[in-house]
This record gives sequence, C-alpha cells and structure tokens, in this order.
Amino acid sequence: MKTCEKTISASVSMQQEFVKKAGITYDIPNEAKSTMIDINKQIVQANTVNTQFVKTIIDTTVQNIKTYNDNVNAFVELNKNIIQSWINPFTLKN
Repeated sequence: MKTCEKTISASVSMQQEFVKKAGITYDIPNEAKSTMIDINKQIVQANTVNTQFVKTIIDTTVQNIKTYNDNVNAFVELNKNIIQSWINPFTLKN
C-alpha cells in the first residue's frame, strides 16, 4: 500500500508540475475533492478489513491442520493399542 501511495503521489506531483509549467488551470471543485478523498478512505478501509479477514482465515486453517494432525496421531495410537490387545491373548509365552 505504501509503495502504491508513493507511486501515485509521484505521478500526481509530476502531472501538477507539468500543468503548472504549461499554464493549464487544473482547479478541482471542493465537492469533487471531498468525494475522491471519501472514496479513497473507503478503499483503504475495505482493504484493511479484507486483510484482517484473510489473516483470520489463515490462522484458522493453521489451527485446523494442527488439530487434524493431533487427531490422526491419537487415532494411530488407539489402533496400535487395539491391535496389541488383540495380539496379547494369542502370544506364546515361554
């Protein structure tokens, strides 16, 4: 976002300098300026919410994978114990 902001600022500054040197009037009505500012604020806010949403999804996915892994390990251990309990009565003792 910062890189995008710097790029836009540099582009606008260059265009303003060109317009000023060329003698072109570039005044924008205050209503248009406030509308552009409001739109930009809403875009930034939407991007922030989207970033938080994606981060939450990633964190939840990581936690779900950890939980799944723990459950798989417990299931494997349970199966080992069941198999061992079935084998014990049939094991020859010396």
